[in-house]
Amino acid sequence: MHCPSCGSSVQAVGGICVRCGTKLREGDVTSSALSSPVDAPSMSDAVITPIIPPSATVSTGASSVSASAPSAPAAVILATPWPRYWARSLDTLLGCAPIAFAAGWLAPGLLDFGDAFPGRTGDQIFWMILLPFAMVTDALIYAGFGNTLGKWLAGIKVRNIAGSKLSFAQYLRRNFHLWFSGLALGIGIIALFTFISNHRRVKTGHLTSWDHAVESRVLRVRGGIGRTTVTACFYVVLIGSLAALGFSASKTPERQLQDIAATVTPEMVDKDTRLDGASAGPGRVLNYNYTLIFVSADDLNLATVNSNLQGSLRQELVQTFCNSWAARGLRALDLTIRYRYFDKNGQLIGTIETSKRDCPK
Repeated sequence: MHCPSCGSSVQAVGGICVRCGTKLREGDVTSSALSSPVDAPSMSDAVITPIIPPSATVSTGASSVSASAPSAPAAVILATPWPRYWARSLDTLLGCAPIAFAAGWLAPGLLDFGDAFPGRTGDQIFWMILLPFAMVTDALIYAGFGNTLGKWLAGIKVRNIAGSKLSFAQYLRRNFHLWFSGLALGIGIIALFTFISNHRRVKTGHLTSWDHAVESRVLRVRGGIGRTTVTACFYVVLIGSLAALGFSASKTPERQLQDIAATVTPEMVDKDTRLDGASAGPGRVLNYNYTLIFVSADDLNLATVNSNLQGSLRQELVQTFCNSWAARGLRALDLTIRYRYFDKNGQLIGTIETSKRDCPK
């Protein structure tokens, strides 16, 4: 049987050509013998095969053989645009997130380049850099599990025309075709147009360029609008949570310290001591600045004051830093906390420092 769209001699299943994905109308599929008379076998070459009804018994003389008619192939249902869109969006986000976190941990300086660009340009460039790595991560997940989380949630899967799983190389090649032709390298405004174009192709039963490239098909294996909705909600909640956190895990420790310092507001600690605020740096240092409002450095022996600061007061601050649940985030940053005390005229009187190294192993 020949498909009028791709011309391939393949089985039409469920009203769809399994090679090109074209939806076929009644009468569209023609006999190969009629459509290609030159290739039709002559009567002398024809092989006459008896028609055997289901479960018929054929006598062979001394014995009999039971034969059954071949079962009808299972219907092939290609996935519609929206399950594919939400599954891909979720898979891409899950592919980018670990790369971004790893970059923030291993090479934190890479995350600071976005500050050199105005507005959201830096975020756009960072997204474009992440995308090819996300394509590789997605292919590794598919190779290991036979599907990805987004596609599993949406009830779809990627297979070849024989219904088998793609190899890692095939799926990776498909991903990079999608990266270029579908995601437009991550360039937002261009990706909008490629999305609309491919949405129309899938909706009308045609294949995308990345499915053509490796002869793959995106099949619907279970569910419908319910699974699509769950996938979309999962994606929205996940990206909303990351936005609410401000991707703090991907920031450099220095930038996180600046954010923490900005949250500290002036207040009276007691009737003699005022917390003036906090500042970050240099390096991984968080400075808390205090003023002793009734004290003048001219009236003090600074050596004696600093000796007293390094005694019981420091031990109390170290114990709080090492054991407090509220300070667990600060301990994770591997920073130094410096408490600086100034007199009423702004002159530095003494300093107390503590860090994770002071905590018991």
